[in-house]
Amino acid sequence: MDSPSTEISITKILPDIPGINNIPRTLDLEPFPHKHLMEFLKPDLYDDLCQLFNEVLARGILLPSDPFEPDKFKGFTYGFDAAFWQPPPDFGYPINEFYSSKWIEFFSKLFDVPLSYDISLTFHHQRFNSKPFAAHTDYCVVGMSKRFFFNKKVRQHYFDTPYFIKDETEGKRLNLSVQMRSVVGIFYLNNPPWHEVNGGETGLYDSYESFTLGNPVKKIPPISNSLLTFETTPNSFHTYLPNRAKVRNTMIFWLHTPIKQKINRFQGELPTEYSYARYTK
Repeated sequence: MDSPSTEISITKILPDIPGINNIPRTLDLEPFPHKHLMEFLKPDLYDDLCQLFNEVLARGILLPSDPFEPDKFKGFTYGFDAAFWQPPPDFGYPINEFYSSKWIEFFSKLFDVPLSYDISLTFHHQRFNSKPFAAHTDYCVVGMSKRFFFNKKVRQHYFDTPYFIKDETEGKRLNLSVQMRSVVGIFYLNNPPWHEVNGGETGLYDSYESFTLGNPVKKIPPISNSLLTFETTPNSFHTYLPNRAKVRNTMIFWLHTPIKQKINRFQGELPTEYSYARYTK
């Protein structure tokens, strides 16, 4: 008897995006649908992104308790041992390359999931020997700003409005578009040459119990100019593994789906991360 396939072919034609160098033909299924794409961006765009990253990092890193400054990295306040920088909405090149309708349509067709034109994008910097973080799914409710548009279509969430919200009522009160995280992209950039002893991989798990036992199904190495992307599901458990020797740098983006459309993909299974609000079909 043949064993089940661990990958599926992508049936939809993905849009051609000038900056993308590696177009996937299949999706890996274990432990949940995902793809790791090497040499993902074309060299010019990748180099410009790294240059920007270095310029911002050279300005220093604010402590979590410091006032927010839009042109510097800042430490997270909720136990995630990393610093983040989110480009402001009017930043321009090379960030605007990722705020196109084709970019969102690419991932919508890749995972065959309906996506809104709302995106949240941020850069992360982790010093070597960063503390581990619990496995999580990103299958959660968020509030998207309605104010920042690119090409009159794509909207960017910016940190001047709440992102993790209590429920739909709170989102409406704050004039937010209430949605769910639906597709995650982890783009590794500007990292030193990687060897297995360095750690810093992204661990993928088939359950939270597997995380507690230290048994990732797969470990994705943080190789520069590679992208790990997956659809969020009630079981898309993942986290970064300790980077024992070197820094770990990433650009993270989240694409979104309206709540009812998303939970209907998973038999109405409700989100429990970040928000404990309950939704009905």
